[in-house]
Amino acid sequence: MNVRRHKVTGIVLFWIGIVGIVTGVIPFLTNGVRIVGGQAGDRFLERALEVGRSIPLIGQPLFEGDLAAHGVEAMALSPEWGMLSSAMGTVLGVLLLMSGRGWIRARRSAPAVTWLYVVCGLAVNFTDMLIFIFRAKEGRMRSHMLVADGVAFVIPGLLLVWLLKNGYGWRETFVGLAEGGDSAQSPPAPGHS
Repeated sequence: MNVRRHKVTGIVLFWIGIVGIVTGVIPFLTNGVRIVGGQAGDRFLERALEVGRSIPLIGQPLFEGDLAAHGVEAMALSPEWGMLSSAMGTVLGVLLLMSGRGWIRARRSAPAVTWLYVVCGLAVNFTDMLIFIFRAKEGRMRSHMLVADGVAFVIPGLLLVWLLKNGYGWRETFVGLAEGGDSAQSPPAPGHS
């Protein structure tokens, strides 16, 4: 399969992946500290929040109580669930980053990695939204998370449409990947197939 270079799409996916990794790792570590550290972990996080709130201009909005370390508790969900959900978000961010790099470099693996992200992204974000709708306690944090996961659900949906529009169907992608390695491919010259 001849993979065309999609530099702009690749750059966008790469940076969305970076954001996904950061927004996955921070709650993952926060919930991990809570689970492993117990009361000492809670005190550590409270001190970290106080330091965060003292940052000029951005401290108060970014480190607001129920939007930071207390997000899981504000929704009456367990830190274990929060840690698992954050781990999945981190994995999705890594897949987006890899997908973006693949499209920038026109690698044969780019469509397959993007398909993997699409399938996992739709499943994980749909499941998270169901949990927020049916199990999370109503409130501001739940509303924020429904919006965030709604956006995170739309991204793989749009990528699915983009893949199909650009001729990277499921079958073509995986048959094409089996035909050769992951070396960079040049796009075909205009007028040649």
